[in-house]
Amino acid sequence: MTKQFGLIEKLNFKKAAIVYVASSIILLLVCIAMAANLLKNEILLAVNYENIHEKVEQTGINDDLISELNRLAVSSDNVNNVLIVDKNDNIVYRANKNIVGNSSKFQLVPYQPYRRFFQETSNTNVIYKAAKADLLGLSEDYIKRLQISRNFSASDDDLSYISDITSKELYSLNYTIDRNSGSKIFFIRSIKPMPYAENILEAIGFILMLIFAVYWIGLALWVYKDASKKQTNAALWGLLVLLTNLVGLLIYIMVKQSNRICSECEAMQSKDNIYCIKCGNKLNNTCAKCSSMVSSGDDYCRICGNKLD
Repeated sequence: MTKQFGLIEKLNFKKAAIVYVASSIILLLVCIAMAANLLKNEILLAVNYENIHEKVEQTGINDDLISELNRLAVSSDNVNNVLIVDKNDNIVYRANKNIVGNSSKFQLVPYQPYRRFFQETSNTNVIYKAAKADLLGLSEDYIKRLQISRNFSASDDDLSYISDITSKELYSLNYTIDRNSGSKIFFIRSIKPMPYAENILEAIGFILMLIFAVYWIGLALWVYKDASKKQTNAALWGLLVLLTNLVGLLIYIMVKQSNRICSECEAMQSKDNIYCIKCGNKLNNTCAKCSSMVSSGDDYCRICGNKLD
């Protein structure tokens, strides 16, 4: 055990901290790159969706917007169809005939008793799950599908997702509304697991846990080494920080500030000490007459009244 403690005391924590910070930044960039690669299609789809949503709010549905819908419909393999439905539920535009076929109407009714699930009246074999318009919403169903494939526990709201997916076709549904005309644009997407998503998410989780573990243990080791230099109970301080992290570090800093550190041997001791209890180095000024401790700014001794040099 003494040998291990000796190795800790020899560590150069300044260099180690620089290496840790640089390595952590590189690893975090790798995580971001892996996540971006995993979600690149979703990110692109979210950006295109947001652009269309803003244009609908500004100018309504027009011919220029329909051209963008055509491009969006072929931008991702997960986009099955893009529909424009008027206020009477009549289909006035469809990117293709996937799912809806030749139907002239697209009427959605709630799929009771589950929230956020809908059926189209002319095709009861299909369930649509309303999703949010942001990136999180676009990715939500993929993550849930991935969780189900790994037999993760599901909430009450997901019970229908598990039971109905085996007997019915399930699609994700985003929509935006033209407030002036009452027409709606529906984006129908397949819900498929992302390739290698499990492995990528596990790798990202491992990297983040590794960064956090090195920080946690490294902080405890630094406090141990610093307390060892101060010739106080280093093992106790190191254990405290290992168990409580920042709380223990703050306590250690407060104790250091309430005590005095010898300039010669760095031993930590009471501020009232005149001489270091470890090496005998003089720590405080004293009165030449009564040897009482005085401050550097005092003109007279507060004990005997002697004029100080």
